[in-house]
Amino acid sequence: MRLLFSVVVIILALLALPATAEAAKTPCGFLNGQYDIAGRTYSAEVVWPQRTLKGLVTLNANCSAMLSLTGQASVMGAWTQKDGRMSMKFVGLDFLGNVAADGAVSGQMVNSIDDVGAFRLTAPDGGRAPRSPPIPAPAPAPGGRCGNRALDNSRFQGPVVWPGETVTVTVSLRPDCSATFLGPDGKALPGEWIEEDGVAYIRFNNGQFMLQGPWKGDRLAGEYLLNNAWGRFNLKRQP
Repeated sequence: MRLLFSVVVIILALLALPATAEAAKTPCGFLNGQYDIAGRTYSAEVVWPQRTLKGLVTLNANCSAMLSLTGQASVMGAWTQKDGRMSMKFVGLDFLGNVAADGAVSGQMVNSIDDVGAFRLTAPDGGRAPRSPPIPAPAPAPGGRCGNRALDNSRFQGPVVWPGETVTVTVSLRPDCSATFLGPDGKALPGEWIEEDGVAYIRFNNGQFMLQGPWKGDRLAGEYLLNNAWGRFNLKRQP
């Protein structure tokens, strides 16, 4: 009987393991131990065979990323992490590296013509800065669940400049961090949003379509990424 009881206990413990791992999961992947790299801006060093570039990389809590290197235009992409491995994907540029105990990330990158280089991301604060909450973790007051409460239940409308044309779209943001994009075809595209430091990050279709930009009063403007194409949007809050 004791042996049977021990076997049952072991089976129950094994069944509990997936739930334990799931609890440590964020929208961008699994945490590296107790260190969450979401919501941080890193100093970046990118080393190609012919030159070295420096700049900044921001890993937003909604899994989007911004790469800003000296002398080059900023680009937006996406990032994930799992078991201490972090990847970033931008248009024509892929990064894959290891997350160290202090949150620094280093590894290799490959561009669209298969050039291979190395990179290192270093937290300016040495990894001690407060972390931004991942979606949909609550944000401290006076912010709401997704950021600033002023954006809850807001509806923005205006032009989006696509490659070769300009169309009018509507973007709705709800307090549960969900979002809806309504294009000229009348089809609603579900997504999610978060606001950090006055900048709204909105993504649809698992990050394949992303909008990012500052909001001021009744205006939300910035850049979007869709199918590897970049453009701009300028939306106005509707009553």
